[in-house]
Amino acid sequence: MKRRDLLRSGMAAAGWMAGAGLAQADAGLTTVPAPYLPGPHRDPLDPPYPDLLSMARAYYRHSGYGQVLTLRDQGTLLVMGDREGARVQHAYNGKWYWDCHRIGSLYNLGHRHPEIRQAVMDALVQLEIGDAYYLSGWRAQAAEKLAASTGGVLPGVSWAASGSEANEAALKAARGFTGRRKIVTIDDCYHGHTGLMIAAGGNDGDKDRYLLSYPDEFARVPWDDLDAMDAAVDDQTAAVLLEALLAKNGFKEPSPGYYAGVLDICRQNGALLIVDEVITGIGSTGTLWYLEQQGIDPDMLTTAKGLSGGLIPNAAMLMSQPIYDWFASAFQGHQTTFGGSELGCVATSATLDVVQAPGFLDNVNSLAQQFFDGFQGASFGVTGAGLCLGLQLPEPNNTEALKALFDAGVLAAGSRISDVVQLRPPLILDSTEAAEIIDVVRTTLDGLYA
Repeated sequence: MKRRDLLRSGMAAAGWMAGAGLAQADAGLTTVPAPYLPGPHRDPLDPPYPDLLSMARAYYRHSGYGQVLTLRDQGTLLVMGDREGARVQHAYNGKWYWDCHRIGSLYNLGHRHPEIRQAVMDALVQLEIGDAYYLSGWRAQAAEKLAASTGGVLPGVSWAASGSEANEAALKAARGFTGRRKIVTIDDCYHGHTGLMIAAGGNDGDKDRYLLSYPDEFARVPWDDLDAMDAAVDDQTAAVLLEALLAKNGFKEPSPGYYAGVLDICRQNGALLIVDEVITGIGSTGTLWYLEQQGIDPDMLTTAKGLSGGLIPNAAMLMSQPIYDWFASAFQGHQTTFGGSELGCVATSATLDVVQAPGFLDNVNSLAQQFFDGFQGASFGVTGAGLCLGLQLPEPNNTEALKALFDAGVLAAGSRISDVVQLRPPLILDSTEAAEIIDVVRTTLDGLYA
């Protein structure tokens, strides 16, 4: 088919979606209670749209009709209204949900954490995004705290605005530093949705859709398989890029010695080890970084999501001294407008202070034990570390499980692996709140499978 015909075909499809397709979407939305219902915590903002149908129609036309239709068909169409701590409210029917989705680790500290919110509000008296071309004490302070969080092993920091961008910067640094191109990742991994991260990631459908398959430069191997890793890493490999724990398989921990073995393979071949802690970092697994539990020092570490405190986007790539010496010799090794913004760095500094306060991580580990104990003997298995939990279902129907949990008032995340549900409770729960979530999840899923 000629390009002109392809364009016409695409325009015709778009016209259908704006006409008949929109009418089809309306049919599933008109039965949803419509009035906007503010929560009890403060004077509400005026909503941009007075009812769910008008909001969904605008979203459908301009922001993503696939998202509207998918959530509608799943029965999980949520519009976040009020939010506080570990819970969010549906803006248009008033129902409250426990947020065990927390979009990776973005809401590690719940919603609108008072200390972080206050730090940002105080900073707004003077600060804004800031100009990345010039120096900033707020940026330097946050970088110093991040470097200290690794015990000085990774003293260099380069800022970004998202986990995808931080991982892009890490691969850029790895290729430039080593003079090599090959990157080794893990089957079913996820490192972001920018071009290079789709190429490195584990979703072949995305690679095909966006023409981002580069088999000569990106290799994948199974998780927790040192023999496969040893066969894939060679003298052309710039780096191995690993999720600290693989979210899509339910955060299954590796065999003892796996990380040490991967690091040894990298060292033997002159390759670097980059660990993606975007989801597992900032206390999610019971330590500030999951790698503390593995006892190894990578060459680079990436972090985002929870680094923002859920308020102002921020992300970072941390580097060992030799890589930093090379990377930072340029005026800006990685140029970014919004990464390392001054308000973002205020939020990052406050977030690190909260998570590293005495007793905070002890409580995370107590909560984790409570969840593991509470799910013993259930109709599903549980894997993971800290509050990064994977519910291993007895049947490959996680869409049905997510819908049942949603109806019961718990938000969770799915996976391309259809017998896995990701359950990521906020780190700021108390034991009573945790007990309620455990009871709801267990009762709901046992009702499906027992």
